[in-house]
Amino acid sequence: MGLAKELTNSQKGAIIAAKKLGHNDAAIAKVIGCHRTTVLRFFAAHESKNSPQKRSGRPRILNQRDRQKLKTAVTANKKSRRQNLGEIAKKISKAKNRQISIRTVQRVLHEENLRSCIPLKKPLISEKNRKIRFEWAMEKRNWTVADWKNVIWSDESIFSQFQKSGWGRVWRELGEKYDENCITSTVKHSPQKYFGHAFLI
Repeated sequence: MGLAKELTNSQKGAIIAAKKLGHNDAAIAKVIGCHRTTVLRFFAAHESKNSPQKRSGRPRILNQRDRQKLKTAVTANKKSRRQNLGEIAKKISKAKNRQISIRTVQRVLHEENLRSCIPLKKPLISEKNRKIRFEWAMEKRNWTVADWKNVIWSDESIFSQFQKSGWGRVWRELGEKYDENCITSTVKHSPQKYFGHAFLI
């Protein structure tokens, strides 16, 4: 009688099909032309190879659903993206009703492709002024150096920039550098009020 390693592909296929139909090893061996133990060993090896592997070690504190909820909560808006690890860990611990360490939160966020980065700064501009500036730029997009030499700028003033305290870092994914929720709006100000003008000459 043949051993399991001597079975042809057609014999192996026949054993698998027959077992799924509920035939016993002895009946299958008789039809295939091998020993009953050969059928037994082959099918056991086949089942072991194709069965899902159990994960070794302790189960994760945060399952896949928890991880997705955590990521969604952190990236929900501009304010949530600026939470520190301690704040995030405190909220997730309360939601899970168990202590979740800062290290665990950091690891999960990193695995979800989120990194704590220094946000890009840009001037705070209202929607109205943004539209006006865009229209102004489009009107003058074809100006030459000679055209700009006919402009006189007056009432120049030194401005300083500030940003809201505590908004020093932001959680973001690769490619979100210019996302509205991932940038810090800066405001220009001066101890004295000056108004600048441009004159064509």
